[in-house]
Amino acid sequence: MITFDADSGLFRIDTERTSYICAVAGGYLAHVYYGRRLQSTGIDYLVHSLVTRKYPEDCPGEKGSFADEFPFEYPAAGLGDNRQCALAAHDDTGAIAIELKYDSHRIYNGKPVLEGLPASFGKPEETHTLDIVIADSKHGITVVLTYSVFGGSDAIAKSVTVTNTGSAKLFIDSCLSSSITVADGDRDVLRLPGSWSRERQLIRTPMQQGSIVTESVRGISSHQDHPFIALADSSGSSDNSVIAQNLVYSGSFIAKAQMDQFGRTRVAMGIHPDTFMWLLEPGESFTAPEVICVYSDSGTDRMTAIYHDFYRNHLIRSPWKDAARPVLVNSWEAFYFDYDADKLIELAEQAGELGIELLVVDDGWFGQRDMPDSSLGDWTPDKRKFPEGMEVFASKIRSIKVNCSDGPDTEAEYMKLGLWVEPEMVSPDSELLRQHPEWILANGDEKPVMIRDQYVLDFTRDDVVSEVFLRLKSAITAAGAAYLKWDMNRPLIEYGSAALPPERRGEAMHRYVLGLYSLQERILQAFPDILIENCCSGGGRFDSGMLYYSPQIWCSDNTDAVDRLAIQSGTALLYPLSCIGAHVSSSPNDSTGRCVPMATRAAVALAGTFGYELNLLKLTEEDKAAIPGQIAVRKRFEELIRNGYYRRLKSMYHNERDTSSGISDSWLVVAPDCDSALLWYIKVTSKVNSETGLIRISGLDPDKCYKVETVIPDGASRDETVYGGDALINAGYPLPALRGDYSAILIYFRAV
Repeated sequence: MITFDADSGLFRIDTERTSYICAVAGGYLAHVYYGRRLQSTGIDYLVHSLVTRKYPEDCPGEKGSFADEFPFEYPAAGLGDNRQCALAAHDDTGAIAIELKYDSHRIYNGKPVLEGLPASFGKPEETHTLDIVIADSKHGITVVLTYSVFGGSDAIAKSVTVTNTGSAKLFIDSCLSSSITVADGDRDVLRLPGSWSRERQLIRTPMQQGSIVTESVRGISSHQDHPFIALADSSGSSDNSVIAQNLVYSGSFIAKAQMDQFGRTRVAMGIHPDTFMWLLEPGESFTAPEVICVYSDSGTDRMTAIYHDFYRNHLIRSPWKDAARPVLVNSWEAFYFDYDADKLIELAEQAGELGIELLVVDDGWFGQRDMPDSSLGDWTPDKRKFPEGMEVFASKIRSIKVNCSDGPDTEAEYMKLGLWVEPEMVSPDSELLRQHPEWILANGDEKPVMIRDQYVLDFTRDDVVSEVFLRLKSAITAAGAAYLKWDMNRPLIEYGSAALPPERRGEAMHRYVLGLYSLQERILQAFPDILIENCCSGGGRFDSGMLYYSPQIWCSDNTDAVDRLAIQSGTALLYPLSCIGAHVSSSPNDSTGRCVPMATRAAVALAGTFGYELNLLKLTEEDKAAIPGQIAVRKRFEELIRNGYYRRLKSMYHNERDTSSGISDSWLVVAPDCDSALLWYIKVTSKVNSETGLIRISGLDPDKCYKVETVIPDGASRDETVYGGDALINAGYPLPALRGDYSAILIYFRAV
């Protein structure tokens, strides 16, 4: 529900459990409150309690001091507000002071589309939107702040559009998407920093006067930082409050929490201004990416549940969203570049015997790609590896039967084929670059910097995007590909484009991202049933912007099951398990050398999309024999994992140092009706003379009773004891003892 009280100037944006309130005060738009839903109406006093200085009309001599403490809903630069601003601009005369005042508003049903950008959506009858117009008439700047709420969700979608309503050129130097001011200062900042193969490690930092920043200027959301920031009650209790923001964007960004001298914290988020500038001619507009805001009064568990539900219902569009994903085997860690059609067919035949449904031909199938320094951009099959052509090879793959675990009477299934591509890059040794040397991102006459022996194609140009689309379309058609792994293996360094005039060079980074979105949209329009899995050197572009185009994203190039515990846990803080690309890989692991039991590798991969990233032909007979059972577990619980509520129970990195029983990691997925739940328990390190003890199963229904079944490792162990839900929640379930480091157990709870 969205309402406006003309007498008090208050805008209320209410969800079932939260209230977001801003107000017109002295002509300015103030952020008043974001938290648990307020039922009372007499709250206009909150506006005045946030301001100790008089308004400029009453005290013009203190206008700058007023601006430095006023809780602007959308702060602009130049009036004396020395905190992080959201909007900054200049004209031909230089920097300008922007003074935004309330102009008008509109409340309506439905949710606007953000042209060229990924954005949330909802049914018109269940979605409500508020547009607040604030304007600077002197400089001809009009800003529309858009807020949307969705039936059944406690998330709020915010976006911003800036229009040049003047008669001269306007250069936007910063246009962030959201700014929220929190009055109380006893908070921690939650972030998800990391690195390649260590993505999205949850970090909690006490907020003090000053700034805490998470950012990327790499042209991608990046491995090193993530477009998420939250303020959490510093008590750390399970019922503490959390205010979170997640940017629906895949390029450079900034998220900054800044506590001022009065103990109030402003959290602003949007496109990073250091790599951004946008020219608005008179009458032109610029729309910033969307931010999804969430308030939780029950800690990060509820925050996670809100984000998971929202992204499943209002952001992911793919027809695969509500469908069982095929269990795949990827050729990369099986063969790397060293394969041909015969090797791949042998791998696919073995996969079919084991019940695997999709073969993904990874890097090396095109041009003359024997090493990573050649052929990117030339998306035509390598005739040495596929002498009969891709069409014939693909036909042979699709003729391979897949053994089905559902029984002999099940209709026969056949192997599907997927391809790896890296459409945004081009190799120096490629026909494409020899034909079009001007098609790469470059800063003027400076020679572009190579990373991984490749350049970045200039996706600010529609002719480049169109040519890449045609090449991809031809490759996908020839292979009859059901799946596309879309990789991107380097950051952007050059911020220039030869196609842009000098005064628009600052637009290159954002226009690149828009070109990327345009290309993925074209692929989906041409192949509406294809399953795209985005990837960026692993998890370097795992963000909500990409989820709009692909229902799953490769989580990390680190496939070590133990390292994946932290990576997948941080990822699941925001994103549903059905989005998390996770595979069973070889042991010893190719990256870490760690030896982990097959059952544990499978258990960790089951908390994701599930597949295999190893050479099936070299497995022991024991490991091969385990695969059909693992696939059967996946198929049995796929819907529960896809739609259930994820709850973190025990983290090996934060609260695991139980000296009596070793280090462990555990999480739970609970069905929406609480009739079933699946528990993962990983014993990372064992300890002599210890017992596993009890683990509290939060999220079950206290009024229901449950029976228990162990599905990994043995798949057949049943506990005939009937457990009360309240006992499992408050006292816990007695876990069976696990022997050895890196051991795992999966336990199914079923209401009776």
